[in-house]
Amino acid sequence: MMARQTDVCRRVEVLERLESLNIDISSSSALEELFRADELAVASKSKLIIRSCDISEIEIGRTPWDIILTRTRLRNLTSVIITGCNGLKDLMWLLFVPNLTHLELQCLEKVEEIISEEKVSSSITDEPKARGMNTPFQKLERLELINLPRLKRIYWSPLIFPCLKKIVVEKCPKLRKLPLSFKSCVGGGEELVINYRDDQWFKRVRWEDSH
Repeated sequence: MMARQTDVCRRVEVLERLESLNIDISSSSALEELFRADELAVASKSKLIIRSCDISEIEIGRTPWDIILTRTRLRNLTSVIITGCNGLKDLMWLLFVPNLTHLELQCLEKVEEIISEEKVSSSITDEPKARGMNTPFQKLERLELINLPRLKRIYWSPLIFPCLKKIVVEKCPKLRKLPLSFKSCVGGGEELVINYRDDQWFKRVRWEDSH
């Protein structure tokens, strides 16, 4: 099922026993309406696509996003694709998506960090918010980073990726460090594959165990 814009976001709230839901958003008002709705709690597997949306910030520390992100049901989001949203600088709200298996980011001109330590520290200042926050990417299987010219960092410290199978990196010249260590990819049963086109980038990139 493909849902578009605010009116459809309202309609899907009434659906019951929904197993899969694909939502394609291209306006900030529709995105806000979506986060206010409950349909993501109904669908067992939900895919969110945000294309060329005019949003500049999705901040936890401000109203109305403060209310939206701490109350909305994001647990069943399994795939997030964001492309052409050139106002975005980070994606801290992914901390509230614990079952994410696929994350694809393309053509985001201003994104410097996917999850910023500074923003997390300044925005999540009370206990209820902290309880809603998860260690990110625990179920992530595939990460695609394409044409992110300002991206410097994914996360500020090494993470454990029990399920990660593939990372795709293209046209991310400022990304010099991955949140990986020797212990990052454990329990998946498969070797991690990193796909890249720029040999020079791969020679420069480092992770926690690099020397």
